[in-house]
Amino acid sequence: MAASSRKNMLLSRKKIIIILGIIATLLLLASRGTFSWLKALDKKTNDFKTGQYGFSVNLKDVFQTPASPMKPGDQVMKIVNVKNEGDISAIVRVMVFPVIIAADGKTPLPAKLGEEILVDINTNYWTDGGDGYYYYNKILESGKQSENLFNVVALNPTLGEKYKNATLFIDIKSEAWHNN
Repeated sequence: MAASSRKNMLLSRKKIIIILGIIATLLLLASRGTFSWLKALDKKTNDFKTGQYGFSVNLKDVFQTPASPMKPGDQVMKIVNVKNEGDISAIVRVMVFPVIIAADGKTPLPAKLGEEILVDINTNYWTDGGDGYYYYNKILESGKQSENLFNVVALNPTLGEKYKNATLFIDIKSEAWHNN
């Protein structure tokens, strides 16, 4: 019986060690879960208020109406730039959207910059974004005016008869956002 009693005692010790190991593991997992849960709820919010800043960027467009109807190749003065009249610096872009309507007053004709419509884009200060906008290459500081996007507009000298007595419109749109 001594051998059997000894065997039971060893099995009891093993059971106690296994049970203690399981309890320790459960306690460890429970404490990690609790810590994680508390950590997830730990949050601090800091409220800051800023002063009021005036944000105003205005398009400047000077157009010289031609004395007589334009002919292909004729140049007309059209100066386009942007002035930052706000209190903070800005990033600026300008869209140039030409439209040509045929002599019948209804039919739109092709009017693409660089093809039917020629402008002298100032590539030293403006970059064609390929998205219909030209981006000013500098941050436009408060109170400053950009370099001109262009100064003259012309109809391509190779335009055909369908452009005779047509009407040209050039819409300009500027957009700006605060430079962080």
